[in-house]
Amino acid sequence: MSRLPSLAIATLFVSVASSTLVHAQSQAELAEKLNDEGKQLMLEDKYAEASYKFQQAVARVAEPKYFFNLCVSQTNEGKLNEAYANCYSAKGNANEQLVGKADKMIAKIQDLAKQQHVELQEPGGAAGRDPTSSGNLPPND
Repeated sequence: MSRLPSLAIATLFVSVASSTLVHAQSQAELAEKLNDEGKQLMLEDKYAEASYKFQQAVARVAEPKYFFNLCVSQTNEGKLNEAYANCYSAKGNANEQLVGKADKMIAKIQDLAKQQHVELQEPGGAAGRDPTSSGNLPPND
C-alpha cells in the first residue's frame, strides 16, 4: 500500500520537472524568435520597435547577444545612456568576440555622447559602484 503513494509522488515530480523543462525551452525559443524579429526591424531602420523586441528577448533569457543587440538599436535611437548600460551587460558571460564588439560599441557611444554633450551615467547603479568611493560606507562589524 505504501508503494502507491510513493509512485504517485514520483510521477507528479517527473511531470512537474518535464513541464518546467518545456517551459524553459519555450522561453529560450521565444527569446530567439524575438531577437530575430528585432534584427529584421533594425535592417528596416525601425529602431524603437527593434529595441522593444530585444527588451522582450532579454526579459525571457538574459543572454549577452540580446543585450548587445539592444545596445546597438538603442544607440541608433539616440538613447545613449540605455545603450551604454546594455553594452556593459552584454560583456557579462560573453565570448571574446562579443566582448570585443561590445567594447567597440562602448567607444562609439562615448564618442557620440561627447559630440552631443551628453553625460553618460556609469552602468550598474549601486550594485556596480565601489562602496568605499562614497561617503556611505557599510558598517564594519
